[in-house]
Amino acid sequence: FGKFFDAWRKRSDARHKADIAGRIARQGWTAIYVGDYSTAPTWAYTIGLQHSLGAPEVIVFDIPQDAANLVFQEVFRQIQAGELVIRDGERWRPDDGVMTWRKVHPSRFVDDPENPWLGLAVDFGLILGGASREFEAYQLVVGDADGHLPWEADYDERLRPLQRALWEPVDCGDDGGATPDAAPPPPPDAPDMGSGGGTAPAGLVFSAYKDTSINMNWN
Repeated sequence: FGKFFDAWRKRSDARHKADIAGRIARQGWTAIYVGDYSTAPTWAYTIGLQHSLGAPEVIVFDIPQDAANLVFQEVFRQIQAGELVIRDGERWRPDDGVMTWRKVHPSRFVDDPENPWLGLAVDFGLILGGASREFEAYQLVVGDADGHLPWEADYDERLRPLQRALWEPVDCGDDGGATPDAAPPPPPDAPDMGSGGGTAPAGLVFSAYKDTSINMNWN
């Protein structure tokens, strides 16, 4: 039975990876969703941004699948249009809520004992981009109801378990960034290229956390 199960699992894994590759070929990216949103952590991440656009992959925590899809679609559109270059510590779409980009520490890709947070994205980065191309990813970090981010004073501690601090190296623990070195660098004086895009007549408002609503009225 064990050999049969192993053979079935390998075939299933091969079909899954072939499906992912097909999606990337058709639309430039796809996404993986992990968890049930009733337990923490739950997260979603892109696969294909690096291959299609030469851009880092993106990961978000505790955002429902439909809303995460909107995030990823808008990120892909903005990067493709030249409206967005993701940089560590920069705010994204400030009129829609407190969301900040943080660069995922490389130790999170292979050494994190809790989870391979971007496991398939790393695999496909090697398959599609080659071993010589450095894999990069950014976490879109969502603030609490009062606009505080995990590395700032007065952040709502009830939310910390829902959003892992992947910008910190593994050996620093995963306490959400409450250390002096966890604060992002100040953004440059260049205009915010991430705040472009229009609003649709009817939008989607999602609650990334129990007390935090972010407006997602995007084309």
